[in-house]
Amino acid sequence: MNLIEGENEIKFCVKSILGVKELAARIFLWNTDAKIVISDVDGTITKSNALGHVMPIFGSDWAHNGISEFYSNIQKNGFKILYLTNRPLSQVQRTR
Repeated sequence: MNLIEGENEIKFCVKSILGVKELAARIFLWNTDAKIVISDVDGTITKSNALGHVMPIFGSDWAHNGISEFYSNIQKNGFKILYLTNRPLSQVQRTR
């Protein structure tokens, strides 16, 4: 795949009854000895699963107090962070 260390962007096509949709994704290549923290988004970073999806749409920050500093400190200590979510593709930009 000719990946480089760090972030790599890929594009792929998905066919459905609605036609073909091109999607973009990111693949990260890290060393085998990388320290990794895997975190959920809703209910972990946000205060609840359901409202974590809805409240940011209305301009309300629904994240736990101090969560940004917490994750920044994880990264400062040499860990890579992998976020997992079940949010729909329509919320990708807002989630990031």
